[in-house]
Order: sequence, then C-alpha cells, then structure tokens
Amino acid sequence: MPCLKQKDKALKSNFLISPYFLVTHTFLLVGFMLFSLKYGPFEQPKPSVGIRSKGSQPTELPSQKSKYKAKSDLLISERRPGALNLQALHVKDGKYWGDMGNGWQALLTLDPALHQDAAKVFQQGRSAFGALVVVEIETGKIIGLSEYIDPDHPTTKYLQLQSDTHLALKAIAPGANLFKMVTVASLIEQGGVGENEKLCYQRMTGQNTKHIAKSLESEDKDQCQTLHDAFVEGFNDYFVNVSNQKLVMDDLKKTSVQLGFNRPFDYFELQHEPSSVYIPTSDIGRAQTAAGFKNSRINVLHAALMTAAVASNGKILRPKLVENLIREDGYRVDPPQFSQPNYAFEPKTAQSLKKMLQDAGQNPMLSKLFSDWPSELKASKVAGQVGVVTRLNPFIRYTWFNGFVPAHQPKYAIAVLVVNNETWYVRAMDVAHRVLKSYLSRKHVLTQFQNQGISP
Repeated sequence: MPCLKQKDKALKSNFLISPYFLVTHTFLLVGFMLFSLKYGPFEQPKPSVGIRSKGSQPTELPSQKSKYKAKSDLLISERRPGALNLQALHVKDGKYWGDMGNGWQALLTLDPALHQDAAKVFQQGRSAFGALVVVEIETGKIIGLSEYIDPDHPTTKYLQLQSDTHLALKAIAPGANLFKMVTVASLIEQGGVGENEKLCYQRMTGQNTKHIAKSLESEDKDQCQTLHDAFVEGFNDYFVNVSNQKLVMDDLKKTSVQLGFNRPFDYFELQHEPSSVYIPTSDIGRAQTAAGFKNSRINVLHAALMTAAVASNGKILRPKLVENLIREDGYRVDPPQFSQPNYAFEPKTAQSLKKMLQDAGQNPMLSKLFSDWPSELKASKVAGQVGVVTRLNPFIRYTWFNGFVPAHQPKYAIAVLVVNNETWYVRAMDVAHRVLKSYLSRKHVLTQFQNQGISP
C-alpha cells in the first residue's frame, strides 16, 4: 500500500502538457506562419516574362538577382494610356508626338512641315478665325490639323467658340458649297437627275426669303442649266429651284445621314462635334438648306473627308490621327483596327462630283490663283471649289475651299474655313493656295511624289 500511494502521488504531480511545452510550440507555430506568409502558398507564383518591343526577340528571362526589377517592369506593363493631349505636342525625328499619360507617347500622323506652313499663313492673314485639315486620300490619315483664332478681332465674340473641342473639329460654319455636294448626291441618287440633263427654272434676283419665294412660285422658266454646270459655276438659283422640283424632305435627310451628318465618327481619337443639318418641311426652308444657305453646320474635318471620298471611290474613311503608341520602356502598340464607317457616296455619284470639282478648279479665278507654283509644280492642277456665306447684323463672312491635289492623281484632300468681317486680307482659297504651294515645294514631299510615280 505505501508503495502504491507513492506511485499515485508521482502521477498526480506530472502534467501531460507542461508550460514549457506550450511556450515552445507557440513560438514555433508563430514562426511557421510568418515564414508561410512571406514564402509559402499564400503568394501565387508569378511567371518570369521578359518585356520586349513589338517585332523584337524576347529578352533574356530575369534571374533571381533581378527579381525586383522584373516586378517593376510588370507594374509598367499594367499602366494604360490616357487621353491624347493636343496641348502637349513635341517634335522628334521629324514627327509629332503627343503625351497620353502613364508613361505613354502617341506617334501622330501630323506633318510638322505642313503645320509650320499653315501657322505662318494664318498668322499673316489676320482673320478672326481659320481652320485647315489635310487628309491622305488613300488611308484617311490626317497630316494637317491647324487652327487660328484672334481673340481681339471684332468678329470673334460673335462666333461662340467657347469649347474644349479643337476648333477644326467643331461644326461652326454654314455648309455652303459643301452641302451642295450633298444636294448633288441626293438629286442623282434620289431625284433621278442626270449629270448632263438640262432643267429650267426661274432666276432669282436675291437670296432672301422674299426672292426665293417669288422664284419658287413663278411659272416662267427663264434659265436652263445642267447639274454639272450649275455646280461648277455655283448657280444657287438652280439648287433652290431644282431641289424643290425633284426632292422631298426625306430625300435630303436620307442622303445627309448617308454622308455622315448628325453622326459622330466612331473610334476617332479626339473629341469632335458632328456636322449637323436640319431639313425644314417648308419649300422655302428646304430650298435654302439645299443651296447651303441655312440649317447646316459642318466641321472642317468632315469637309476634308467628304472631299477625299469624292476623289477616290466614294467611301468616307474613318479619320486616323495616331500611328501607334509607345510605352516608356519602348514597347510599341499599333492602334486597334476598327471597321470603316458606312458613310459613302454611290460610286457613280462620286465620279460625277470628282469631275465637277476638277472642272471647278479650272475657272478663271482659281486657275489664275493656283498657277503661281514653283517650276516643279507647273504640271500640277488643283481640283476644288469656293463657297461663301454672309451673315448680316453683325456682318460675318464664312469662306470655304475644299479640293484635292493633284487633280488627276489625287493624293491629298484639303478643306479650309476662314471667317472675316468687311475687312479681310485672305480668304479660304488664298490659305489653301499658299499652304499647298509651300508644302508641295518641300524637297521631301517632291521626292515622295516622284517615288510613288505621281506628277505633282
């Protein structure tokens, strides 16, 4: 018995888990958890990927020593470009570059030489406002996008130009001859009018509502013209009367939407205000719209793209401003390839309008102006047309020029808008002439023409 009691006492004095055991294993467990958090399965393994530029060979995979550098590169690759800032352009290697934030730069299609020429001409012209767009006809690339505004000009305050939108992309001017192109397309495609078909109408003695109403109501037809000659010579009477005879409101509306009015250019890189048109139900209002007097507002980019479409196959291409994007580590990305918009002239209509613009460029006023070329350009002809709309009280004169060059091997389409008051030094056609003359005379442009087999 004494021996058994001694054994029970010993058993009762020995704990199964001692305090020392608890403390030791607690420290071991905490240490294991800390190790796992840093090196264990809670952090998913990242693949080792070399950053490389497009078209180059993959760089050597980073070693263990460059682990932190690889993580830094990975952070760069996660950055995305922001909006293009046209106020922060710079020239490098003869190209314009734009800042897009987050370490990205955009290589632009703009030609610095052309912009130098346009800026000089606009500054010398001393107009209230001017804008110019030049488009490469085959691709839709914008090589010229220039604007000028004189804040101290007495006309400027009436133009209502307060906007973040680039002024060449803002619909601020009546359509004039640009909307006549829409009317020609509608007359051919909707009204069944042939290019060389003669139609008779009553001549107008003025362009206000009273004169238009009198002309539309008259049964006397003292003037006959073909559609081709009316457009080339700028006979507003023809478009006022014949559009009233041959077209209804829905005809003009259908054609204008088909040619990009009241619709933005999808996927274009810059904010822009779409060209707009309102087709009134009244005969007088519809006639004024068809002749380009009222109810339409066109931005200069749209004017250039419509002209480029006429010079090619009738399709209005999506404008392109960005060649590609380049990240700060040299990684190059081409812009995404979007489908082209479904804006277009019918091919037959485009061919008719192309011939009209070629012939319009040969009228005495324009042919004399554009004959002042350097010797290398003597064989070149410019296709194009002038448009003028005047507003009274206050007096504002909008002058347009749209055309393409060379006339028989079109490469560039140009649209120019200039706004003056009663006192003026240059009109849109003067700006177009001086800019084209200076730009096409540059050695690199002449060489490019020769390499492509185009006679400037």
